[in-house]
This record gives sequence, C-alpha cells and structure tokens, in this order.
Amino acid sequence: MSYLKTALKVVKQDQEPKTETKIRLVEKKSLPMTEARLESLQAVMDAIILTSRDRIIEAHQGRQYKANDEIRKAEHEIEELQREVLTGQVQLADFQKAVKTWELVCLEEVSAR
Repeated sequence: MSYLKTALKVVKQDQEPKTETKIRLVEKKSLPMTEARLESLQAVMDAIILTSRDRIIEAHQGRQYKANDEIRKAEHEIEELQREVLTGQVQLADFQKAVKTWELVCLEEVSAR
C-alpha cells in the first residue's frame, strides 16, 4: 500500500463517527422505614437538638429564654422537617441545617440583649 493510500485511510477513520458510551443513571432506591430505622433516626435527631439546646442554655447563663417570631419560625421548621425525615421525604442533613439555624438565631437573640 502506498503512503498516500495509507494516509487517506487514516484520515477516513478519524472522520467516522465513534460510538458513544451512554451512561445510565441508576435510581437510588430508598430503604423501607422499619421500626428500628425510625427509632435510630429519632435518636440521632434528638441528639442533634439536645446538643444545640445545651449550647443555647450555656449562652443564656441562667437568664430567661425568650422566643421571638424568628425563633418560633425556626422551631416550627424543625418540627416539620423532623416529620419529613421520619417519612423519608427529606434527608437528615436538612434537619441538621435547620437546627443549626435555630441555634444561631437563639444565640443572636442572647447577644442582642
């Protein structure tokens, strides 16, 4: 085969469409909410809330806790997310973020006094 024919053959191969590798997305199946799983989630959420509560109590240094509208809103969101975590609608990280927000709002209220 001549040099020219070989070069043309190589160019032709480069121009042919290559087959694409298709990536299949796999759906993540959620685990069933067994009684043990519910108890475990509840225990973790309780620990998260209690840890934040203890920090808030420590920051108050014996002073009265006063909830304002912003604190009540954050507490309501925590209650809603807690139910949603137990039904599998949201992740534990969402609940944890809401508790952290509640803690920060409470700590801001203490420092504002």
